[in-house]
Amino acid sequence: MFGARVEMAGALQIWHSRAPPNCRVFLWLAARNICWTADMLSMHGLPHPTACPFCDQVGESLDHLMMDCVLARVVWATCLRWWGKLHWMPQPDTKLVYRLKEKRGSQGADHDFWTCVTLICWCLWPHRNDVVFEAKLWRAAGRIVQRRSRTSG
Repeated sequence: MFGARVEMAGALQIWHSRAPPNCRVFLWLAARNICWTADMLSMHGLPHPTACPFCDQVGESLDHLMMDCVLARVVWATCLRWWGKLHWMPQPDTKLVYRLKEKRGSQGADHDFWTCVTLICWCLWPHRNDVVFEAKLWRAAGRIVQRRSRTSG
């Protein structure tokens, strides 16, 4: 029955990570590029922002949000420095799962690494949603501030 199935790159790593189920589901959707970012909204003819909500420099795509954006690169650099793998820093225009799938260690370290990857991506996504839907900004110090107050009127 499953003889002709095609395995997606990184699928085993995602599902075998130790992250909570909702985080793994998000990374699975992100790896399949089916999260509603500006590029997906545009493809479906829906209204969308013109630029990344974090850097306001290029169009918003999932790979940009998770790997290329200034905020994402700061988060990755910080976490990979703690991990002792700063040389694993994603290069520009990198696809999330394909890039990280080639970074492997021992069995336990691999689970830990993919758990870390899953949690980093999960943390970036709700932060992006706060910026887009709650009008919050990020600062280099990592604190979030309210862009404008919501008033009823």
